[in-house]
Amino acid sequence: MARPIKPTPILKDRDARKFNLRVEKRLKKPLKVTEAPSLEKAKDLVFSNDFACAN
Repeated sequence: MARPIKPTPILKDRDARKFNLRVEKRLKKPLKVTEAPSLEKAKDLVFSNDFACAN
């Protein structure tokens, strides 16, 4: 049986200011751009000569 969802807490006074400062501080950090995984790159890696087994 599922549990009921709790209501969203409301921050007031000091807690709200601390949260806002923390959010603003993190907004200044740039995000890292990562490339999405590619099936073709995975195939190239698996079937490349670098990892070929010697039979």
